[in-house]
Parts: sequence; C-alpha cells; structure tokens
Amino acid sequence: LTVQEPVDWSSIKTSDGGSIINGLAPYVWDKSTDAHTGTYSVKLFNVTAPIGGIIVSGIVTNGRIHAELSGTGWAFTDTGDERWRTALTQKPDSVVIWAKYTPVGGDVAQVKALLHTGSAKIPDAAQTNWISLAQIDIANATPTWTRFSAPFNYFNSTTPQYILFVVSS
Repeated sequence: LTVQEPVDWSSIKTSDGGSIINGLAPYVWDKSTDAHTGTYSVKLFNVTAPIGGIIVSGIVTNGRIHAELSGTGWAFTDTGDERWRTALTQKPDSVVIWAKYTPVGGDVAQVKALLHTGSAKIPDAAQTNWISLAQIDIANATPTWTRFSAPFNYFNSTTPQYILFVVSS
C-alpha cells in the first residue's frame, strides 16, 4: 500500500513504527483545494483512534514521526535519509505561515520550527543540539486565511545544519 503525503512531508502513516503501527494509524490530514496561494493546502484534523479510543492529533512534519502503540511519539530529523531531513545553514529571524483554523473545545494549532545540528526531535527535554526555535500557537477560530509569524529565539551562536518543522492540530 502506497501512502500519499505532501511532497517532502510525512505523518503518522509513514512513521518509523513499522507496518503494524502505520497500518493502524488513522489519516490525520487531507489535501485541500482551499489554498491561500497555489493549488493545494494541507488540512489537518484530529480523529479518534480505531483502537484504544485516544484522540490522535493531525500532524505533518518535514522530518519523520516516531510512533508507538502506547500513543507516545515525536517528530525527528533523520540525517541518514534525505526524505526526512531539510538542510538549512542560515539563521532566519522568523517563521511565517498562512492558516485557517476551526478549534474544537480547547484545541490549539501549533507550528514549531527548530534549527539544529545532527539529528533532533520535538519534543526533547535535553535540547542539546538545538540552536533556535520559533513557535506559533493558534487558539482562536480563524475562518479566513490569516498570516501568523513568530521570531526565532536563538539559544547559541552555532551555525545550524537542519530545520525541522512540526505542524499539528
């Protein structure tokens, strides 16, 4: 079975959890023709897992998802596989997105952009090779395409090797 995903992005359907986990994982995104610019956008949504009844958040990353049956997981840059890494050696001042958002209950959409060296993951308590992080949180309904931006907060002066984006609903 081939899983279609946005070019250079992945979700829980192509995690490193293996064929059983990936087969059980629900789809948490869809291609939408409602786009700010271009032809398509990605639409994220939360769903109830078919087993266990837990809520699975919509998520895409330019890295790869690590998923476990317990529901534990993270997004990470796999430096050994060009599909799951994005090189970036510059130091941008901010990240900008255009988004529409319809929260349910206490939902908060989130975009994280992490500049780092070597392999890195989000979340990561150690943050040993993190250089900078920009984070956008959207809590309120945004029915029309709206521009959001956030500054990169630099932790040190190291030159980054990669950028890891995690977009979740």
